[in-house]
Amino acid sequence: MQVIDKITGDVKHYLKSLNGTQNVVLLSNPPLSSEAISEWELTNNATLPSDLKAFFMVCNGLTLKWSASLFTQANQDPLLSVNPNVSHTANPPNSKTIQAGNGSILSCKDLKRVRLDCVDPKKQYADRMKFGNIYFDANEEWSESSPSPPFPSSDSANPKSEIVAFAIDHNPDLGVVCLLLDGTSASVWLKEKSCRWHPLASDFTSYFRLMLVHLAIQGWQFAFTDIGLPPYCKALLSRFAPERLLVDLASLPPPPPSPPPPPPE
Repeated sequence: MQVIDKITGDVKHYLKSLNGTQNVVLLSNPPLSSEAISEWELTNNATLPSDLKAFFMVCNGLTLKWSASLFTQANQDPLLSVNPNVSHTANPPNSKTIQAGNGSILSCKDLKRVRLDCVDPKKQYADRMKFGNIYFDANEEWSESSPSPPFPSSDSANPKSEIVAFAIDHNPDLGVVCLLLDGTSASVWLKEKSCRWHPLASDFTSYFRLMLVHLAIQGWQFAFTDIGLPPYCKALLSRFAPERLLVDLASLPPPPPSPPPPPPE
């Protein structure tokens, strides 16, 4: 627990030291026993990775939230205008406070299955009636043309499924962060609202570190997708974590080449 407290405490202290940050909150739950984890695994017919088990045994879930004061000017989007001179102790005139950071690791009991495919709301309701409240139902942009997952699809309600996913964080505007278990490994993926899947980290520990170095800024996960960082997220990273933004931008895939010019007539 001391290691987790030290790491997260350093992040909290760093955020509070920055100009423009407010309402920095770090909430952590008491540790979980190994017996409780084993009970969860038996109930859900799934084996959690060793690093996540170790995390739960020192901290059974946590949440990091903070706000930012953004400078507003006429004809400017306040989400893209971050004022480096705004004090975190007060809101000056012409400023707007937004929820900048909001990252969580759900507690063990709150880990629920996530469907690998997108389903319509009627199917979600039918599954709740049939299987109970075992699914993490997000507000997905479902359609008949929703993409299939980039791995073999299976029925997550079937205990014999080789691949299952469990939600470890959720943002209704972005999607669900999932722990993907395939029987031999556990990786972390983002299932965005459009039902596309994106790999984020090869294991839970790597994902947790990434969340902290990005200061839990909302939308940071898109740095590891072909979509790229949303403008508001890029602006917040530029102000509060500029070194990390440089790393993220350097790792983005290059843009596709321009089409060749048409042949002369």
